[in-house]
Amino acid sequence: MEKIFMVIILILATTGAAAAKDQGGFRDLAWGTELARLADLGLEKVPLSKGTTSQVESYRRKKENLDLAGVTCDTITYNFLGNRLYSVTIDFSGSSNLKLIRDYCMKRFGSSSGSMVKDMEYFVSFESPATGALIYYQFAKHSFFVRYGRLFLFSRELDRVLQ
Repeated sequence: MEKIFMVIILILATTGAAAAKDQGGFRDLAWGTELARLADLGLEKVPLSKGTTSQVESYRRKKENLDLAGVTCDTITYNFLGNRLYSVTIDFSGSSNLKLIRDYCMKRFGSSSGSMVKDMEYFVSFESPATGALIYYQFAKHSFFVRYGRLFLFSRELDRVLQ
């Protein structure tokens, strides 16, 4: 019984430590950074995707390092709300990359806060005090279709302010 209790304590300590390490933001950019301070990054404005509020402005770095956790991502988009960095969307494809992205999130945030599979779609979420994360993955019904995924990272503080 003591061994089981010690294993549970160790798991909880490891999970809490992973979440506590998250300082908020993505790579070298903290959540809430003002767009004007990032002029030297070579950002290009990108069109809004469907379902995005017109208050959001999205940008991509011209010379972005698309590698994240061993995955060569399709795109990395920085989203600003009120001219402050609010979220980052990271698009990827392939089921092997889904595992690598999920492992990245588990390492950064600890265990997931919830997941579900419905109608060939997979969702899993993670949380830390500063950052929320959601992975969306579209499974393909046939092997010749591309399996598509997106990691959505967002500022929990700015999200609370906006609600």
